[in-house]
Amino acid sequence: MMVKLTGPALGHAASGSLAGALTFSQTKGRAYAKAYKKPKQPDSKPQIAMRAPMTFLSEQWQNFSAPYRATWNDLASARNISPFNAFQGHNLTRYRNFLAPSVTWPTAETGAKAFGGGWDVRGGIRQIEVDLIVNVLNDQWGYNLYHVTASDLQPTWSDLFGVLPSLGVGTFTFYWPQKTPGTYWITFSAFTTAGRSFLPTAGWKSAVVTG
Repeated sequence: MMVKLTGPALGHAASGSLAGALTFSQTKGRAYAKAYKKPKQPDSKPQIAMRAPMTFLSEQWQNFSAPYRATWNDLASARNISPFNAFQGHNLTRYRNFLAPSVTWPTAETGAKAFGGGWDVRGGIRQIEVDLIVNVLNDQWGYNLYHVTASDLQPTWSDLFGVLPSLGVGTFTFYWPQKTPGTYWITFSAFTTAGRSFLPTAGWKSAVVTG
């Protein structure tokens, strides 16, 4: 996947890779960003941890109304980039610093998370399914999903494998294709539309992936 930029993402001459997941460069006078490819290890944890929010942010931007998009105009002008690139670049940097994204700029880091009705994790043939139930939405925007190798480990930004939007009441499901068999310990953290994150508090559940 390649994303065309109307201006540099992180400076006036952005180039190279970000967290082993994004590559910034220029061609024919135009800047662009694309997923960094490393043939011998195409699914490294940093790559997965950046692809997940990239996908989430791109999809969410398409649903934003004009007033929400307009809040990014000042940041975009200051960096000489498009509002979308300002939105995505700012929030990807927050993800890299283990912070939550925000719908509008500047990030206020306020709001209350949803009250849930439980969650479940199921493994299977090359797949993990995560179900999260929301009973009262409050200001929540979504869930960040993490995996580690043992239940007593705390997740870091690079343990992220998916971002699940939860703008409503009901059961929300995330399917994660996983080619490597084994036991995966899963947890999640909620975040609000204003960029407030909440540490995982629901414990851990395991899923066994078979090949």
